[in-house]
Amino acid sequence: MAPPVYHGDMSAVSVNDLSVADRNVGMYELLWRLPTELGLDFLGGAGGGGPRKALAERPSPTPDLVREPMALTPSLRADADRVALECAEYLLGSNAMLGALMIQLERGADGPLTMRWHGVEHLRRAREGGRPVVVFAPHVGFLYAVPTVLAALGEPSAVLGGELARDVLVRVFGAVAPRLVGQVGYIVVPSPGCARAALDTLVRGRLLVMFPEVNRGATGNVRSATASFLGRTVWLPTTAARLARMAGAAILPATVTPDGARGVVIEFAPPVAAPADRHGDVPTSERLFAWLESVVQRRPHLWWGWTMLDTDMSVTPAPGVART
Repeated sequence: MAPPVYHGDMSAVSVNDLSVADRNVGMYELLWRLPTELGLDFLGGAGGGGPRKALAERPSPTPDLVREPMALTPSLRADADRVALECAEYLLGSNAMLGALMIQLERGADGPLTMRWHGVEHLRRAREGGRPVVVFAPHVGFLYAVPTVLAALGEPSAVLGGELARDVLVRVFGAVAPRLVGQVGYIVVPSPGCARAALDTLVRGRLLVMFPEVNRGATGNVRSATASFLGRTVWLPTTAARLARMAGAAILPATVTPDGARGVVIEFAPPVAAPADRHGDVPTSERLFAWLESVVQRRPHLWWGWTMLDTDMSVTPAPGVART
């Protein structure tokens, strides 16, 4: 989801808005010097009265960007207005919790957030015998926290993603969680050799984290298959399945999401076996995206991918939208 560009103070945006990553670094470096509780209180009040007030005072394109594609999604059409507003509120209000989460994980101590862990046994099972794992981390909630969560569990990883996501992981999170971020490598897509580097990561028995909704050519199979997703026919990225097959790796769906005002849920779903051969790439990918569809249906305001439905994921792009 291409983030809107904001102009103004940091209280108007979130670290999840990748276009303001550079401006977040200084703020997070300052917060690193404060007790976690103070940092959370500071960020929680930085919106000048909360997300709804910030939305009312500072025009944001987010509700419209979400409302339009959701209005074309049959199962969620009736709730499009409400979910669009909730999505905008989440993007504006998530700075505090995400910053506190990074600091709390880095310090390895109790803090102001209650962290609930689900499915860690699935991670352990996927890693049995030192097996490589493809971590399927969709654009849901605090997706960029997934690599640092893995590091906190003693699992270094490499991330396959775009340049803007790299800025958040390396620069912003590096300002508050240097120990954990130091255990995360980054492979930029698209770049020469990115597919080989991703495969090498898995061959060495490590974890490879992917943000899977869009395939930008990491394995040369852009727009090779379609599937039904949220009532739409979309291009089905099969990169996770292809890399898992070539490396003999399990595929582990993972999410990090907010839970109320001061709670975070870290969840690993049961691992999905790698396809036995190339004919299994599409069925395996369909299974993974069926899981993602169920996640989006339950908490649609936490999915960043709504505009992707009309652009990158769309088989028939909107007029004037160029393909890459």
